[in-house]
Amino acid sequence: MLLLPNMSCVFDEVITGLNDNYARSILNAPAGEEMTGYVHTLATGNAIFITDDCIPYFIAVDFIEHYHLQTGDRIRANVGFEMRYDHYMVTNIAQVTKVAYDDVTAVPSTQTYQLIGHQIDYGTTALITMDDHSNNIKRLAELAAKLPNDVIPIVLSFDGRAESLAEYQHLYLTKTTQTSRDKLTTCLLAFFQAKELASCGKQVVVLVDSLDKMFTVFNNCMQKFGAIDPKHVSVAAATDLESLLCSSSCLSSGGSLTILGLHRPGISEPQKYITDRFHQLFDKII
Repeated sequence: MLLLPNMSCVFDEVITGLNDNYARSILNAPAGEEMTGYVHTLATGNAIFITDDCIPYFIAVDFIEHYHLQTGDRIRANVGFEMRYDHYMVTNIAQVTKVAYDDVTAVPSTQTYQLIGHQIDYGTTALITMDDHSNNIKRLAELAAKLPNDVIPIVLSFDGRAESLAEYQHLYLTKTTQTSRDKLTTCLLAFFQAKELASCGKQVVVLVDSLDKMFTVFNNCMQKFGAIDPKHVSVAAATDLESLLCSSSCLSSGGSLTILGLHRPGISEPQKYITDRFHQLFDKII
């Protein structure tokens, strides 16, 4: 679930100085503050605990093996400062909820709804093209208002302000002051929750108010050293973003995950490249 191997590097600082020798005794460490969130496994074999307030903490291999943790699992865990490693990390796991989204068979969509004059199949992706004079937040509100009553909207916003989006129960809002890693973490949380709800039989729609800004977040994460070059397009970032956006599906267990994204095409060559990638990726262009 949500395996983004190229993006694992953004969590390097969380595991710096730690290795497989940090001790099996971590399972018996004193419990610290209890938090809830999701597991994000890394290519190194370690994992990150992404809390509901978007803070990443290191998860030792001991816990991964003991609880058979996988990316997307929801956990309730204690986090404390370990003097031996000079790090805050998971010190105890109180509860593990397995999210079976990627283990459930995908099936063809049998349900549709009308959205701004277009038929949208449950479990698919649709790109809504915006022009330079459009208001993304207003457009997002219009789309959310037209969703069927049985659909749970999850809003992932890169353009909005909290006061403009307060009506949404499931809101993941990035801030201009956040680092690229923090913005990426917000993206992950939105999709983790969407998959959890879908695996429970819910009809879920992730509404992204700016696909182009979402790509910028992924692209900037791959330029962690030195200044950000806006003209550089990382193929690795595009690949990881596409794997995330391709996670829409209808499940044989009854749930579904649909992705609706707003996109304002640019005029520069990098922007045109991203627009072309989006047009190839999405099931429907509106």
